Amino acid sequence: KTQKTRDMQQANRLLQDYKQFVLSNRAILDPAEQSARVISFFSLQSLFKSDIPCALSDSIMNMVSTYHDVIILEDSINKASRASNANLKKQLPSPEKIRIAKWISSLQAIQLFLEIVARRTGGERVQMTVVFFIELIKSILRLLLIFKTQGKLLIHHIIPSRSASTPESFLIAEGDDPPKFRKTILNPTGKPELQTSEKFLLGTEIIFAIRPLIYITFMKIFGRHSWKPYLVSLSLDGLSLYNAFNHASTKIEKEEAYHRLALLPMYLLRSPFFNRVILPFILQFSLFAQFANNFRYFELYYYSTSF
Repeated sequence: KTQKTRDMQQANRLLQDYKQFVLSNRAILDPAEQSARVISFFSLQSLFKSDIPCALSDSIMNMVSTYHDVIILEDSINKASRASNANLKKQLPSPEKIRIAKWISSLQAIQLFLEIVARRTGGERVQMTVVFFIELIKSILRLLLIFKTQGKLLIHHIIPSRSASTPESFLIAEGDDPPKFRKTILNPTGKPELQTSEKFLLGTEIIFAIRPLIYITFMKIFGRHSWKPYLVSLSLDGLSLYNAFNHASTKIEKEEAYHRLALLPMYLLRSPFFNRVILPFILQFSLFAQFANNFRYFELYYYSTSF
């Protein structure tokens, strides 16, 4: 028992040292993680003739990256809780919000690996079923997060900037604006009522949360190569972006709207646009024709182009 206690204490010290290392070197985390991804991908690709080891390695790296974010998140919360500014303490994210964000990030880290395994073991039908349930769970979690944040724009990352070391930077990036930026209107019953812009943002986030689930449902009904799910998903994203740009009132909300806009070109890599327009054009060039199988990766796996 004494030896076990010493082992636990040593493991705890090593964990604390690792956390301190992450916090002291947050500026180099991104390049270090990307380098590790590239090295592991090409190493495993040369050793195995399967997508599964590469996808597993990528999922592990995503989980490590998420864990790094959680370390920085907890450190930022601790700094904010010790701050003298009362507004900062009031705006600390609740444990429920943090827990939901962790679950969403964890699912996103392993979703491609789960999809590849499902396709390899059960074919396209099992693959689409697994994707459907992943998106169902993510939609429920996002809706819960929207409820917890009272309809504000969901930031794409639980730590928008790893270089933001101050409590103020963390809290503004987290999406909770100081009270002076939000006016509260009371309806005749005396209960708070959302302003028109906030109602639009609430609708925007509901569309954002359920759009992937609607997309995959239409794909299961009409097929992966049908234009209907593609156009429905693109239209919902367009409507969500229109509302976001017209009703975002804070800096971080506008930055999130631009981030989502930057992801729209991923639709060029989605079926049926990719395999009917982009791929035939690419294959006309002999230089790219030899990589045809690599390009079809976008066609086979939903999560290779999802966001």
